Amino acid sequence: MAQRIPGKDDGWGLVGGKLSEEEGGHPLVARVRTHVDPEWAALPYRLTLSVKIKNPAPNGLPNLEEMRSLDELENRITTHIEPDAGAELVLLVSAGGERSIILHVEDETWHARQPAAFADAFGEYEAEVLVHHDPEWTVHSAFAAKAD
Repeated sequence: MAQRIPGKDDGWGLVGGKLSEEEGGHPLVARVRTHVDPEWAALPYRLTLSVKIKNPAPNGLPNLEEMRSLDELENRITTHIEPDAGAELVLLVSAGGERSIILHVEDETWHARQPAAFADAFGEYEAEVLVHHDPEWTVHSAFAAKAD
């Protein structure tokens, strides 16, 4: 069950929750973009980049050292990927030994046209890439509703 975590108003909200018992019952922490520009409706594909946390704490979340590495990864993505007009970083979820980085992109092949940016951004991490047609932004909306 996700719940709002109070924080500063920087255009991002924090949401806390817990994975189901079938998924291990570990805590879940998410950062979600709370402001969505109407122009982003032209980004109907959800691109999920899942990376394995290298040294998760027993609760499945990253330890402080790895949290810094994952924050650097997020910064590299923002620097190398998001400036492209065809993508926006909208959600980050840490749970169960993984960090999911979720962008909305213009089409299902957007990531394949960014090989250098992805290689540079991910550095030491390998990402599993999943693309879903999601014009209603269902995953983002579910988290954003909890952050409001």
